[in-house]
Amino acid sequence: MELASQATDMEELDQILFEGLRVEFGSGLETLNNGDVPTVTSFWQSVEETEYQRVYDSGIETYLAAFDQLKASKEGALREEHEEAVQKHRALAIFNANPFHISQLGMLQKYEDLLHKYLKKKFEDYKRNAFIERDLRCISTIQSMGKQLRETCHTSNANMDNIFKVFETCLSDYEASSKGPGKWQKFSVFLQQSLEGPIDDLTKRFINNISVEKIHLQTSTEVHIKGSSTCCTLFPSSWFCPAEFS
Repeated sequence: MELASQATDMEELDQILFEGLRVEFGSGLETLNNGDVPTVTSFWQSVEETEYQRVYDSGIETYLAAFDQLKASKEGALREEHEEAVQKHRALAIFNANPFHISQLGMLQKYEDLLHKYLKKKFEDYKRNAFIERDLRCISTIQSMGKQLRETCHTSNANMDNIFKVFETCLSDYEASSKGPGKWQKFSVFLQQSLEGPIDDLTKRFINNISVEKIHLQTSTEVHIKGSSTCCTLFPSSWFCPAEFS
């Protein structure tokens, strides 16, 4: 009886004119006939994909929060800071905590590789930009020091004591504000250019002033000597030395 009823139901289904169904039903039927309906497996894979994407995003956030970009001034220290942010702060290890990593090892590897590549590129981009920025800051500071030194050398009362004080102040400020691998190399070039430039000009000025003063002193001495000779000519020595004493 039950089998007969089922057969009757099937016959009734066969008699349905699908052309008269609503569009969405027709589309669903076509999908069924083509075998395109998501299976449990494909649905679960989609869920896993979404979860791995979430974990991937979380790994990036963990790295960015842990990477102290202001802490390291040298490339080696900067790389150590990067590695610490990746490993110690578990930017990669968070994959082990998700519930899907056992069933889809291929997908796990895919997203781990993506995260590795992203973090590496992020670090290289930051390193390049950071060192460019630090180089520009060093150059700007050195230009400011050069201007200050030239102004000091060109004052009317310039002396070496003032120059040494300017150098001491510049060195202290430069050491505190400038960073980067080429920091001291740039300062060495600045020092050499300063010695060959404004300080050399100031030294020549000192030498020239000394020469002028020497010439002036010689001229004054000669005038004094000539004046004394003239005085002796105008007034014979006999005037100053009576005969009885000669």
